[in-house]
Amino acid sequence: MSSDDSTSVAARSGLRHHADEDFAGSPGREADIAQIVFAQFGVQGPTAESGTAFIAELRRLFTQADGPRVVERCHHRDAAGYYETILMAYWLDTAAFRQWLDRPEVLSWWRDLPSQGELGFWREILTPDADRFGFLGFGLSGKRRFGCTHAAASKPSGNWGYWGGYRDRFAASKTDHFESDFLAEIAPVAGRVTRGKRLRIHAPDNLCFVREGADTSTVVDPRERDGWETRVKPVFQKFVAYLRDNPSLSGAIALRDTIEQNVETGADFQKHNTLIYFLSLRHMERAARTQPSHLALYHTYMEMLDQLGAAEVSSELLVWAEAHILPRGSGDFEYVNCHERTGLLAYFPIEEIQ
Repeated sequence: MSSDDSTSVAARSGLRHHADEDFAGSPGREADIAQIVFAQFGVQGPTAESGTAFIAELRRLFTQADGPRVVERCHHRDAAGYYETILMAYWLDTAAFRQWLDRPEVLSWWRDLPSQGELGFWREILTPDADRFGFLGFGLSGKRRFGCTHAAASKPSGNWGYWGGYRDRFAASKTDHFESDFLAEIAPVAGRVTRGKRLRIHAPDNLCFVREGADTSTVVDPRERDGWETRVKPVFQKFVAYLRDNPSLSGAIALRDTIEQNVETGADFQKHNTLIYFLSLRHMERAARTQPSHLALYHTYMEMLDQLGAAEVSSELLVWAEAHILPRGSGDFEYVNCHERTGLLAYFPIEEIQ
């Protein structure tokens, strides 16, 4: 399917698409935004309720001066069988984030988390320049937002529906190829002892972090609901399973497949949320272009939209993807008493924090 084909399908189905190419230049948004801060704080334990106290205290700290613009919540059970709850927070002002992180109350809270016991704690804080951040969303409206768009408006973009559109949505791609330190496959380091320790990961240049999701809560037409549940969702799950089960081959070295929740109550939403670290944008592009399950996902989704458009049904499914290209030094990855398969622990040089 060509770019023109995809665009015409979207038009017939009434699909609304918005994307950012340079983030700082979008109408209705602060013009001086230089960096995006996306901070994930996670807790892992033997039960779904293990991290209740951690989540409650972090939510309280987020309400302090210089706290985040947006806080979202998700949970999953990871590949090692641990339950994880994650708070995801956005700042559009790096200075405000640093001031919040350096508050004595926040510093002492993080420092005093126990490195023994049944719980593990981690934080992964991404601070790329705005021209290394991009997103695409279908189904956005004034009240229907996701991730960064809760904090800032979006603008229409034509950089979608063709191979290479993902890369074109990064303003820095005009001058930077985002090359990785790893051109071939990478294998995890076996036998690392991580429990009982406070560890920091030193990540390589140009990691690519992707957050993708789908919100079905406002889908009312049974044809779209059925199309999602019986056709699109199964091939989406198949692609996620491929990435999760083949990290060395796909380059998707860390993947959390989660369900979003109400921040206050923890009640599940009808919102799927996948958090993925690729070794590079090139690794992600290769998986998207060559993996049969992703090609099936792309074509199945477009076929569903085409059929809805032919029936004069406007799609109400909200789907999105946002991505961060992380030059060396623009990520803060710390893990406290976590198992060895948590996040990036298995792949890159580690430093023990005393």
